Amino acid sequence: MNPANVVTWIRIALIPVFVYFMYEAGDSTRMTAAGWTALAIYVVATFSDYLDGYLARRLDVITPTGQFLDPLADKFLVGAALVGLIAFKDFPVWAALVMAVREVAIVTLRSAAMRRGNSMPAGKHAKYKTTVQLVMVLLWLFPRAGAWMVVQDVLLYAAVLITAYSGLRYGLLSRRLLTRQPGPAERQ
Repeated sequence: MNPANVVTWIRIALIPVFVYFMYEAGDSTRMTAAGWTALAIYVVATFSDYLDGYLARRLDVITPTGQFLDPLADKFLVGAALVGLIAFKDFPVWAALVMAVREVAIVTLRSAAMRRGNSMPAGKHAKYKTTVQLVMVLLWLFPRAGAWMVVQDVLLYAAVLITAYSGLRYGLLSRRLLTRQPGPAERQ
């Protein structure tokens, strides 16, 4: 277990704590102590996404486990947040479904690629998608009121568009990723 993977596991452990405080905050039209706590935990979890990547590169400890676990932790964090946002913030179900379908498809594709000996680290488009989704969720954790709603909605549509684009990119790569790589003895 390397430091980058430890940070990823901490992010995963923070998700149920975040969900607890998000549900405690409920659908309040103002920020409550529980809402601020959920927001703070979300910010720490989001920052840890960048920290684990930095540590993996800096310490040269990039592993297949980390390449699989890091994006999965992001999906759990965003997915948990979306469920709460739908329940308490009138987040559009259609937008959450677009994001969820893309995430399930990519996890399935990544697992299938790994079974065939291929790795599928997150590409730049996927990293942009994650960043936009994380920021969008962050802003949606605040109450929906006034001009703030416009900012939340703009980021919502940006997140949906980049999520769809990222999913299409991976879809185009799927044929190559799902082809079994020859073993060392077969390459000779």
